[in-house]
Amino acid sequence: MDRLRLLQQIDMAALRRDVEHISLRIPTRLAGTHAGEEMARYSADRLAQAGVDARVVATPGLVSVPGPARLEGEGLRYVLQTCAHCGQTPSAGLLAEVVYAGGGTPGELERAAAAGKIVLVDLGLPPSRPEKHRLARAAGAVGLITINWGSDAGDALPYGSVKSIWGNPASQHDMEDLESALPAAGISRRDGLDLQARLKARPLALRLHVQPDNGWRTVHYTVGELGGQGEDFVIAGGHQDSWQGPSATDNATGSACLLELARLFGSQRAELRRGLVFAFWEGHETGGMLSSAHYADRNWERLRDHAAAYLQIDQPGCLGATRWSSHSNTQLRRYVQDCDARLFPDTERSWRRSTKIGDASFFGLGIPMLAGLASYSPQVLSANANAPFGWWHHTASNTLDKVDFASLERHMHAYASYLWDLCTLPLLPFDFSDVALGLAERLRALAGADDTLELLPLAASLDRLADRAGGLAQAVQACNDRPHDGRIERLDDAQKRLSRLLINLESSACGRYGHDPYGLTAQSTLLPGLHDLQEWQALEPGPLRWCRETGLWRTRNRVADAARDALQIIEAVL
Repeated sequence: MDRLRLLQQIDMAALRRDVEHISLRIPTRLAGTHAGEEMARYSADRLAQAGVDARVVATPGLVSVPGPARLEGEGLRYVLQTCAHCGQTPSAGLLAEVVYAGGGTPGELERAAAAGKIVLVDLGLPPSRPEKHRLARAAGAVGLITINWGSDAGDALPYGSVKSIWGNPASQHDMEDLESALPAAGISRRDGLDLQARLKARPLALRLHVQPDNGWRTVHYTVGELGGQGEDFVIAGGHQDSWQGPSATDNATGSACLLELARLFGSQRAELRRGLVFAFWEGHETGGMLSSAHYADRNWERLRDHAAAYLQIDQPGCLGATRWSSHSNTQLRRYVQDCDARLFPDTERSWRRSTKIGDASFFGLGIPMLAGLASYSPQVLSANANAPFGWWHHTASNTLDKVDFASLERHMHAYASYLWDLCTLPLLPFDFSDVALGLAERLRALAGADDTLELLPLAASLDRLADRAGGLAQAVQACNDRPHDGRIERLDDAQKRLSRLLINLESSACGRYGHDPYGLTAQSTLLPGLHDLQEWQALEPGPLRWCRETGLWRTRNRVADAARDALQIIEAVL
């Protein structure tokens, strides 16, 4: 079976039936509800029909169901939508001055004098909603309102979560953090711009009313397994729960793609060197990625020893998306870009490094992830206030008419192509040379004139690692060209060990066993653990500077050990 014949076997009629069934027959698939469980059972039943061993996992989860909210006073009244996992206002509401703070970055919050105020921010500007909430709370704000994306006349209310803790709370500190969340809500773009204009004219003190339904419920997620020739496997996953409404492109289309991939690869199981795990997560935003985090915690040793990669499928087939955007951990960049160029030669394409968003719960384990998605042109984004998945994203307007089934077929070609080589090549198509070069470049940029943390020697050691990693990539390619090469087992082990070592260093501030806050600004850079170095350098001597210095040195030492250990792994196998 070659890739072309595999793609010819995709059954788009069956995929369309799944999209329609999920959207129309199981709408409002909120985590911890009957509809959420029904969706999990549907996924399991459809996997079983494809010959895939499937099970539904039930676990307690702290989830949130958002409800109506409002903002009123001084002759004004705006209808809002409560944010999941926000704090509750008193029965009489929260009265405070409202101030506009752009995207809600630290500088914008400072200029708005956010302390003691309800902060109005724009959802279409960075950072992410949970990070806006975290930063607003740190700035002393007492409430948060996010202006929805879409056209300036758009009246859709946004659903969304402000929970930044990843997965279920893991400590009393986490529980206290969640209990002290700010009251938060979303406002339509039309009303948000109206409010923003009024704030420019004069100060306004308004009363915010939100009543979130936060609590522990039983959450259900679905896992299907298709065995390969060995113990190693690739994970293909996406969330199956949703906000209120059909949520056709978020993520009924993604669940349907996973089901069709299960059928497609189930018919070719004899060809698979590595098996496939199909994961349908629940508690995505309403639980802060709780089921993928639960799966990682409960299957740690198996994932550590045998998981090869994670393909994330979320929001495929959005109407009007004409470009192709992919992201992955750096070691998969060349592989993903080669696949994209072969599949979409006449389409504008882009690639970026994966950051910890969506159900990316495997960075600490060091499992590389990849994803691909049709995306919007700059013109369309500008017209809709940077709505990344259509103006209807996270609203009740996410209906079946927002699905482009021709585009969805292109997504299936990409997903099946990505998975085919990952499951059938003798060795995984990793290249760690770009990882090492990127880390070295980042260290040089951070070092500064005096190199207080002694980063330049580490950059030099990473240059050496990049050179040796290039030799490893050549050896991997040679073995893939000659599948009976006797080095395959040793090279395979080396690649997995390098992944486990380098991914959490490259992309995680907290390290191997924890989870960074969702949308953490530091995640936008390589070596997020050193993100605050330049801010630290500007501090005057004193307790704050000395405290931060300790943490920065420890991150620096993580880099030193990882560079040394990675070099030893490669030299032992070449």
